[in-house]
Amino acid sequence: MQRTTLSCKGQRENAMPPRGRGSTVPPSQPSLPSNRVFVVQFRAQPPGASSSYDGRVEHLVSGQVARFHSLEELLAFMVSVLADVQEQPGVQ
Repeated sequence: MQRTTLSCKGQRENAMPPRGRGSTVPPSQPSLPSNRVFVVQFRAQPPGASSSYDGRVEHLVSGQVARFHSLEELLAFMVSVLADVQEQPGVQ
């Protein structure tokens, strides 16, 4: 996949160098395991409200979802899911 961006002058520039003959970019390999990917969404706080960490977290591979009200709850969910992933055969 090649990304294209517009420069300040409106000309197209390649954001990622092309691959092929003479390219020094190696083929793309995932640098991190996909079974350890989470999406974390924090709830918006009204202006002047005290800081809190309310939101939702989802493990993308399993689809497990949790709501959290503190960083401790968020981390507890992630640690639990990652422990399950670690126990699965063939997972590094």
